[in-house]
Amino acid sequence: MDLLWADPMLNIQGYAPNTVRGVATFFGEDAVIQCCQKLKVDLIVRAHQVREFTVDLSKINLEWF
Repeated sequence: MDLLWADPMLNIQGYAPNTVRGVATFFGEDAVIQCCQKLKVDLIVRAHQVREFTVDLSKINLEWF
């Protein structure tokens, strides 16, 4: 899993090649949920990307503190 360069993408399941940039991968909301459960974390923060191009984490059904 490419945690540094992978990009979130709406409407995909799992992971897919990033055909826009030609490098890294896209990941869907289900991949975020699986990753959080596996790593036993509640939140992943992506601070280097403009909000309009990200997956809306408020829509994911996780229990927040």
